[in-house]
Amino acid sequence: MSKDRENVKKHYTGSNLSIINKYIIRLRKEAFTKWIEFLKVAIPIGSILTLEWLCYEMYTIQAAHLDEVVKNNIFKFLNFSNLPLM
Repeated sequence: MSKDRENVKKHYTGSNLSIINKYIIRLRKEAFTKWIEFLKVAIPIGSILTLEWLCYEMYTIQAAHLDEVVKNNIFKFLNFSNLPLM
């Protein structure tokens, strides 16, 4: 065994290994309970985020087909309209 490998093995045995095991979240049966309640919240949020992403992509595609003056004005508008969200 190489020296580095021995050092790693020494470091992750004994008390260090018990500390790591203390903070590992194991997969249990309870993790699969109340999925319906979770999905009732997660699906609408995910669909809103997906819709926002698609709208932004459509804006970008439309802006690519505009002339330079109009494009600059639209980018200024989009930047200023996003300021309240930051």
